[in-house]
Amino acid sequence: MSDEGFGYEYESDGGWSDNEGDEEQNENEVMIINTFYEAEQAKDKNPDEALEKFETVILLEEQEGKSENTFKSLEYIVVISLMTNQVEKALDAYKKLMKMIDKVARNDKSTAIQNILEAVTDAEDASLKDQFYTLTLDVLIDSDRKMWMDIQIKLGKLYLEKEEFGKLETLIDQLKAECTKTEEPTMQKSSSGIAGESFNQYDSYLSEVYCLEIQLCVELNDSKRLRAVYAETEKMSTVINDPRVTGVIKEHGGKMFMKEKQWKKACDELFESFKSYQEVANSQAKTILKYVILASIISNSEINYADTREAKVYQEDLEISALMRLRVAYEKNDYGDILNILTKIKKDDFMEKCLDDFMRNIRLNALIIKIRPYKNVELKFLARELQISEKEVKTLLVELILDQRIDGKIDNNYLELSSAKKDVITKKKHNAISKWLDNLSELQEKLIQG
Repeated sequence: MSDEGFGYEYESDGGWSDNEGDEEQNENEVMIINTFYEAEQAKDKNPDEALEKFETVILLEEQEGKSENTFKSLEYIVVISLMTNQVEKALDAYKKLMKMIDKVARNDKSTAIQNILEAVTDAEDASLKDQFYTLTLDVLIDSDRKMWMDIQIKLGKLYLEKEEFGKLETLIDQLKAECTKTEEPTMQKSSSGIAGESFNQYDSYLSEVYCLEIQLCVELNDSKRLRAVYAETEKMSTVINDPRVTGVIKEHGGKMFMKEKQWKKACDELFESFKSYQEVANSQAKTILKYVILASIISNSEINYADTREAKVYQEDLEISALMRLRVAYEKNDYGDILNILTKIKKDDFMEKCLDDFMRNIRLNALIIKIRPYKNVELKFLARELQISEKEVKTLLVELILDQRIDGKIDNNYLELSSAKKDVITKKKHNAISKWLDNLSELQEKLIQG
């Protein structure tokens, strides 16, 4: 019987070779994947073993002419090397990774770079930061301008955190120039689809640059420049839509107005800051709300900011409740209750300075009330009543006398009062009327002579 009768089909030598090649290829792919996941499992507990396995993955893929896991392996090698202080290995791997950034998805590229730069920030070698950022920016400046801007902003925040203000100053100038380059504007459409105001595609970045500059001004205590930069951000209100940026800008704008005793403006700006911080769950939100309530008390605002929708979550907070009681005590001129409430409120340096002005006004009003029944009163008594020093009492009394809010004089350690505030006001009115009559008489004489 012939072989043909059985219908057997024999594989050619080439066919067998192809199948063996496929099997070998599949085995290599499985080995690569297994090695990669073993490395991931080992990276926290055994970094040296993980490094070796990631390097094996790269070698195997290079032999196969593939790179599916090479980019991620290089990212892990950089981060682990930085954690284990293997600087040269980290730099070498990062250079290889940066040569591959055009071959991976933008999200993968962005995530890898951000993770590596975060690791660089925590590295012991401070100079390493500059090397990594420089390498990153040199590659991105031509290949991905927007990511280049993102990294520059990140670098600016790092300079601010490390108090490298000279470098930050230079960077801010560079980024301003970049953001204000002449380019074709884009028409911004409203929700109705109608084209509105044109905007530069870098305006959102410019707002972040201004945010950095405002924080720099605060650190350098440059109030004049702060006001100028803040005015520029006001012109950009339609394009500043990142609550993280808005929160910082409005916070420092509000503080600026509080220092200038523009309490109403301070309330408005700080409340916007509070809402922005609340939106992104920033822990600074509560502190800003405390500023808002304090400014509203001083400005005699009728708005109960603690009762707003955004602040509802803080209604049971002990400090916020204390500030609301402070408002009631302030309106009643209850000096003792005010002092008691203030002991229950945690105060930072800025709030302490604001409370200095607040307490000065409180003490001035308290002094007027305390001295009302007397014609002569000892400074020591007033100091004891207000719980401050005699020197502070004397300073406050001098201010009241110069402002003609009381009529009296200080003789040794006593205040001698000659009239009440009402008499002082009557005297001032009388003097004003007399002066007006004298001017009227002079005018009449000139008319007669004319």
